[in-house]
Amino acid sequence: MKIAILTLPFHTNYGGIIQGWALQTVLERMGHEVVHLQPSLPQVPLRLKPLWLLWIAKRAIRKYIGKEEISVFRTDQGYQRRYTDLFVKQHLHTRRFRNYNLPPSLGSDYDAFIVGSDQVWRPLYTQWMGSPTIFFLSFLEGQQVRRIAYAASFGIDSAEEFGESLLSRCSTLLQTFDAVSVREASGVDICRSSFGVDALHVLDPTLLLTADDYRALVDERHSSALADGDTMVYILDRSDEVMQALTAYAEQRQLRLFFVGTDINNVKLSLKERQQPPIEHWLTGFDKADTIITDSFHACVFSIIFNKPFIAIGNATRGMSRFTSLLSLFGLEHRLVGSLDEATDIAPIDWEKVNSRLRELRAASSDFLRNALSEL
Repeated sequence: MKIAILTLPFHTNYGGIIQGWALQTVLERMGHEVVHLQPSLPQVPLRLKPLWLLWIAKRAIRKYIGKEEISVFRTDQGYQRRYTDLFVKQHLHTRRFRNYNLPPSLGSDYDAFIVGSDQVWRPLYTQWMGSPTIFFLSFLEGQQVRRIAYAASFGIDSAEEFGESLLSRCSTLLQTFDAVSVREASGVDICRSSFGVDALHVLDPTLLLTADDYRALVDERHSSALADGDTMVYILDRSDEVMQALTAYAEQRQLRLFFVGTDINNVKLSLKERQQPPIEHWLTGFDKADTIITDSFHACVFSIIFNKPFIAIGNATRGMSRFTSLLSLFGLEHRLVGSLDEATDIAPIDWEKVNSRLRELRAASSDFLRNALSEL
C-alpha cells in the first residue's frame, strides 16, 4: 500500500524528526511504501533566487572580511539545520511542496493518508502553515481515500485554541476519517466531546521501536563527539533560572553534566553556537548517560526506551498533558517536577514493570495501525 504521512515540518526539533522516521520504519516493516508530505525549507531566500550571486557575495564579505560565523551558501536557518537536514535526507522519504499547498490530485497518488504524530492538531503551532485544516486533510475533501490519524496530539487538554468556526470545520473533516488515534489520554475526551469522533489512545511512534533500532543509526563518531559526563541534559527552554538551578543541582549531588542540543533561539549566541548538532549525538546521549534531566516530551520517551532514570521538568507553555499522559501509562508520574527543587528523594524506576507495560502497549498500538490499513 502507498501511504503519505502528514506531520509537522522536519526542522531542527529532534523529537519531531525521529518520530517521523519511527512511523515510516514501522509502516515499511509492515510492507508498505511510505512518503512524508513536507514543505520546502529553503537554503536561500526564495525571493532572492534570481540574485543568488549577489546574495552569496554579500555573505562571503560578512564571513571573510567581517569575520562573522555564518555559512556563505545557506540562510541562517539553513545553517542551523545543516545536520538535521542531512539526517532527513539520508533516512526519511519526503515529497516537497511550497509550504503546505497540497493539491487535491494527491488523492489519486496514494492509497492512504496518515496524519500524525506530534502536535499536528494544535492551531497555535499550525496556523502559520496556511490553515490548521491541512492536518485534517481538507485538501482531500470529497475524495474516496483512506484517512487515518496516528497518535495525533492537541498538545493541551482542550480544544480551546480552535475557536467556534475552525472547530466546526475540523469536526466535519475528522468525521470522514476511517480510524482515529491520539497520543494523549485527554485527546480521547477532546475527540469525543468537541469533534464527535471516537479515538483510541496509542503510543508515540518512537515507542513502537526498541533501543537497538535507534542504536543502529549511530556509530562511534557520534559517541566520541559528546563531552564526558554522567548526566545528560536536554533542555528546550534554557532560561537563566533553569541553568542556575541545573548548576546548583549538579554541585549538590556531584553530577557531571553534559548537554545535548543547542539553544537555537538564543540570538545572543553566535550562529555557530546555535547550529543544531546531529540527531545521532542526541540518541547516543541516552545510551551513554546514567541519568537524564529534560523538559522535552520526546526526551522522556527515549529515557523510557533506553531504560534510563530521568527527571522531567514540566513546561505549561509547551503543554503538560503530553507529559502526564505519557508518564501515567508507565506509573512514572513521580518523575515529573515543577522545578529541580522538587527533585529530591524520587523513587527508583521498576524497569521490569515498565518494559512489560511497554510491550503490551506497543502490541496494541501496532494492531491499531494494521487494522486501520487493512483492506475493506
